[in-house]
Amino acid sequence: MNRLKCLLFMLFPVLICSCNQNNEEGYVIKGKIDNMPDGHIYLMERVNKVYYVNSETTVVNGEFTFEGSVVEPGPMFLAVEDSTRFFQFFIENKKMTIYGNKDVPQDIKIKGSKLNDLYLGYRRDLMSLEAKERVLYDEYSKHDVESEEKQLLEEKIAEVEKGYKNLVDSFVYENPESIISPNLILSQLKGECFKKVMTSEIEHNSPFLSTMAFSERTGLPREIMKRNDD
Repeated sequence: MNRLKCLLFMLFPVLICSCNQNNEEGYVIKGKIDNMPDGHIYLMERVNKVYYVNSETTVVNGEFTFEGSVVEPGPMFLAVEDSTRFFQFFIENKKMTIYGNKDVPQDIKIKGSKLNDLYLGYRRDLMSLEAKERVLYDEYSKHDVESEEKQLLEEKIAEVEKGYKNLVDSFVYENPESIISPNLILSQLKGECFKKVMTSEIEHNSPFLSTMAFSERTGLPREIMKRNDD
């Protein structure tokens, strides 16, 4: 926890500078996603674990366009109706093109944004770690609690969890001026706080434990709301 607080303090000027950015031209986001059905698509922002619809448009033949402006760059989610799978990226006042295949989200790319070049590179490394972790947990569930194999798997899982921290540290030290860095640190701080809560819930056999674990682990929204700007 102290490590993350130190990193965040180091990046405090980045947060201040980002809040002062303002590009009057706004953003234009054009999308071309293969295998995406016609329908509604949403730009969503997350505030205190609640997802709000920031903007919406329609998809026709896999193509869509969003136009607007933001005060400063920040994380945003792309979601289609009747789906719990979100695509996260960083929105900024630029002309961007999102393209790829709906069924292969890890290969979706964004053209026209160096900020997202950085973020999607981080996401690919993160998804690689997550894939390793899933395989280890699947194997872990097949063994008896006291088996030697299970103990070895616990060590491998611990290494993967260490890999998550190393991934964030490496990104921050290599990209100290990027607005992505403080966002990653804040996300990890929230994750560590959640682990403490979960530990307490386990000790007290909370009936809400499984619901909390699923929501936080998968990142699926507990609630999706339309933002009221009136």
